[in-house]
Amino acid sequence: MAIDLNSRFKFEHVKSFSDGEMIFPEGDQGRELYIIQEGRVVIRKKSPVGDIELARFERGDFFGDMALLQGIPRFASAYALG
Repeated sequence: MAIDLNSRFKFEHVKSFSDGEMIFPEGDQGRELYIIQEGRVVIRKKSPVGDIELARFERGDFFGDMALLQGIPRFASAYALG
């Protein structure tokens, strides 16, 4: 059995975001998993009293796994920091 090691990167894309730019909005139907190569990301959830910061991620961390694995809309929004 032969395995093409390059095929595992078939769906990998590198994308850059500006500081403060939204990566995905709350309720988004996307199924992407993100791995941070540089900079940071903040996850925010809308609430009646304003946005609530749920988490911060940095280089080497990943996010977006809940929507990918559970097949549900995004629970919160993600924004680039730096």
